Amino acid sequence: MTKKINVLLITPDGSLCYHSIDNTLSALQHLVGGNITTIYDPHCIAGNAYCNVAGFFNGMKINKVAGMYLGKMVHGPVVLLSIDEYGNRSSIRIEQIKGVLNTVFGLPVEYRDDIPRSLSQAEIDGLYKNWRQGKDGF
Repeated sequence: MTKKINVLLITPDGSLCYHSIDNTLSALQHLVGGNITTIYDPHCIAGNAYCNVAGFFNGMKINKVAGMYLGKMVHGPVVLLSIDEYGNRSSIRIEQIKGVLNTVFGLPVEYRDDIPRSLSQAEIDGLYKNWRQGKDGF
């Protein structure tokens, strides 16, 4: 029997979904819609981020929320999870999810008890616009 892990899925429309999946490559591939690649977490809050390696070429939408967090352009869904002390995939913790939201949106963690939640497209577009203005060459 395969062990289950909890992951945070960030979709291109801004939905933040907490999923319990099998700890397998095929389960991760299913969530991102194809072959995966690992993205370095520049904030060291979540352990790893995974996205579709060919998201851009497959015509997947830009994932603005994940892009703001990871500091790079990302297409398609992104999965965040934790890494244990042995380098194995493990469940993302609520504290890590709150840290991601605090990093992206600049809100104090104590005010984020409603997570995970979905943002409206207007909220995402406004946050993304503000974020892009502070970045060079995104």
